[in-house]
Amino acid sequence: MRKSLFIDTSYILALLNARDEFHRQAVSLAAQIDGSLMTTEAVLTEIANALAKPQWRALAIDTINNLRDDNDVEVVSISPKLFSTAMEFYAWHV
Repeated sequence: MRKSLFIDTSYILALLNARDEFHRQAVSLAAQIDGSLMTTEAVLTEIANALAKPQWRALAIDTINNLRDDNDVEVVSISPKLFSTAMEFYAWHV
């Protein structure tokens, strides 16, 4: 089974924004990734929310569509069961 690297909202936003304090690190990491990526519908929603201003919406739509269409990116749906499991994991680490 091939391992996937989970990508979150902050990573994607850092890639998109050259003024982000983590932009250089994100670009460097992107160049080193050799394998599949994984994210969730919740992350895609966060990207849309972060880029909700009218001047950024086209970028949000393009980014989300590119992630969804990329064969090397698995977008995991958030089912009620998965959300419950994630919350149990979260609570376990209190």
